[in-house]
Parts: sequence; structure tokens; C-alpha cells
Amino acid sequence: MKKIFFALLVALLAIGGVKILKKKKEEIESLPTPTPPLVVIKVVKPIQKEINQTKQLLGRYYSLTQAQTGTKIAGFIESVEVKEGEKVKKGEILLKIDSSEIKAQILAQQAKISSLKSQISAQKALLRSVKKDEENTLRSLERDKALYRAKALAREILENKVALYEMKVAKTKSTLATLRTKENELKSSIESLKAKKKLLEYTLLKAPFDGVVEKIFFKEGSFAPIGKPLILLLGNEWVVDLPFSSGIKEGMKALVEGKKCEVKKILPNSINSLKVARLNCPKLPLPNNSQPKVTVIQKSVRGLAYPLKAVYEERGKKYLFLYQNGKFKPVEVEILAQDEKFFIPNKKLLAPVAIGSNEKLAKLFVTQNVEVISE
Repeated sequence: MKKIFFALLVALLAIGGVKILKKKKEEIESLPTPTPPLVVIKVVKPIQKEINQTKQLLGRYYSLTQAQTGTKIAGFIESVEVKEGEKVKKGEILLKIDSSEIKAQILAQQAKISSLKSQISAQKALLRSVKKDEENTLRSLERDKALYRAKALAREILENKVALYEMKVAKTKSTLATLRTKENELKSSIESLKAKKKLLEYTLLKAPFDGVVEKIFFKEGSFAPIGKPLILLLGNEWVVDLPFSSGIKEGMKALVEGKKCEVKKILPNSINSLKVARLNCPKLPLPNNSQPKVTVIQKSVRGLAYPLKAVYEERGKKYLFLYQNGKFKPVEVEILAQDEKFFIPNKKLLAPVAIGSNEKLAKLFVTQNVEVISE
């Protein structure tokens, strides 16, 4: 009896459940279909534009020719003839070292040379005299020899005459040796004078090339030691050296402080394992060894350009949503060139395109409930 009761109860519950489910289904089916939310999308037309794709790097601006000029002789600085920032020509006097001591030495050396020349002149006159005396003694000796052979002259007189001639010869040799010594001393003195005059040249510090006085290290009246730079001179050829890892080639244009420059060559040396490009630039309003920002134009492309916010990116691919016939159509593209705001794709697309965030553009894949606004 109990089993029958439970069976009837289960059957009644099942029938009731089916009726409830059927009623619930009818209620759900009677509800209105939900409308997807409206997506407001702006569209823009492409514009004809030239885009310079650039790369920004930090360079070093400096004078290619630099000279830290110093003195080869120590001394007190008599005068500084230039000022910092002043332009100078090659050979122009920059600074003078006191030359009074060297000038005194030159005067003394010139006096010595003059004295030696007088002594040499006198010695040459003496040499002529002793040579003449020697020649006369020789002629006399030859006569005495003839007389001796004729037995008209005593042997003792001949021997005395021979001894006298030998004395004359010795005197000639001695006088000639003294002359040669004086002549050698004169040559040495002349060389010494040249050296002192060269030292005098060293008291005038001159510009080795055209340029600008960058720094003066010693003031007038101070002592200038040998080997210390006195003035830093910069040449007129200025360059920008640009360390880079890749993407820079010879002939590329660049902008530095608003001035147009050009990559002249890639240097064989490196800086911290980076390649170095040398740029030819006009004179820039920057100090020597400054580090300006350099914008290198890697390539220039002209064509139909779109805003960067028109690009939808997914899994490494890029898309544009073309708006044609009231619908949006995704088209895969590649970027040929881009700047801060625009890009040029590899396809010539004339239709307007959607712009917006990546999240917003993604909705165009799944909805057509779109309100289009032209920008």
C-alpha cells in the first residue's frame, strides 16, 4: 500500500514540474529580444601626406680640430693678446712669454760672432804674412844649398838656414790651425745664435689654424711651465658623432637643434660596442662637447596617410576598418612609414576608416548597431 502511495506522489510531482517548466518557457519566449548597445564610431578620410620615419638618439657635438697650445720654454707671461670666444687666424699671436733674457743672450752671441769674425780676419792676414815669410826663407835656403854644393858656404850656415825654414813652416801650420779653430768656433757660435733665435720664436705663442679661443688657462704675469696647456683653440670644422646599434646609413638626413645635417660616414671605431656615425652640420649654438638630441630621418614615404588611432592590433597583425556601403570591413595592412600621429599603409585604400581605441574597434567584429560620425 505504501509503495503505491509513493508512486502516485512521484507521478503527481513530475506532472506538476512539467507544467511549471512549460509555463516558465512561455513567459521567457514572450519577453522582447534585447537590443545590442549602440556603438558610436568616428570615421576619417585618408589624406595625402609625406611621412618621415625618424629615430632619436643622443650625439656628441664638438670641434674636429682642437689644440691645447703650450710653450717650449718656461717663463713669465708678458701679455695675453686674445680673449675667450675671440676668432683668430692661423699664425696670429695668442700670447707672449717674457723674452728679455733670451734677447740679452742673443745680443751677447752676436757680439761674440762679430769678435770672432774680426779675429779670423786678423788671423788670415797673419797667415798670409807667415806664408810669405816662409816662401822667402825657402828661396834663401835654395840659394844657400847651391852655394854649399859649390863649396862657397859653410855647412854650419846651411844647417842654421834649414832650421830657420823649419821654424817658418811650423809657424805657418800653427797660424793655419789657429785660423781653423776660430772658423769652427764661428760656425758653432752661428748655430748657437740660430738656436737662441728659435727660442725667441717660442716666446710668441701663435694659432696653428683658423679657429676660436675656447679657454685661456694662465693669466698675464703668471709663470708658464713647459708641458702645460696655456690656451685651448677650437677649429672651424664641427661635427656630431652619433653612437647607434642599427638603422643608420651614410647619406641619411638628420636634424640637430633645428639645423639640417647629414650622415657623412660610419666610423671604423666604436663606443661601448656601438657603431658611430659622423654627421656634417653647420655651426650650432652649442658648446664644445655638448650632447644634443639628434633626429635621424631613416626613410621618407609619400602616400595616403591615416591616423595611428585607426590601427587595430591583434596577435601581431594590424587592421583597418573600412567604411563602405554602410558597413565596416576589416582589412589587414602593414605600415610602410609612421610618425608621431600618422602612418602610410602598404595598400592604397580610398574609403574612410574607423578610429578609436583597440577595445572599441574590436566591437566592429561582432556588432552592426553602430552610429557613424565623420570627423
